[in-house]
Amino acid sequence: MYELKSIAILPTARTMGGFYFIAGLIFGVFAAAGALFNGHFVRALLALIFVGPIYGIVAFVLIGIGAWIYNHIAEQIGGIEFELVQR
Repeated sequence: MYELKSIAILPTARTMGGFYFIAGLIFGVFAAAGALFNGHFVRALLALIFVGPIYGIVAFVLIGIGAWIYNHIAEQIGGIEFELVQR
């Protein structure tokens, strides 16, 4: 058995922030298409520009906070236990 004692806060937040930035860009394209379909050019442009960065920033902050909370909880009561199997 292995135990996850701590999570590196900044690298985890940065990686997941990047992941959600890309997911936000994809979602922004769909939101922009929906706005264009309804005749809202400005909303479509705003979706393309802002949805990806907003998703990325919010994810960076929240996942950083989550990793920090995990580290404090794992220090007090123990981390997640898991088993690794070599293939």
